[in-house]
Amino acid sequence: MKKASLKDIAESLGVSKALVSLVLNGKGDERGINRQTQEK
Repeated sequence: MKKASLKDIAESLGVSKALVSLVLNGKGDERGINRQTQEK
């Protein structure tokens, strides 16, 4: 099974790779990313 890349995750959720990276690194709240978006 292939590991999911940031690009794969971002495309499946309809968001940017940068947003996925910020959330995975725990910086979503400090950057003002909506809680519902982070939970996606």
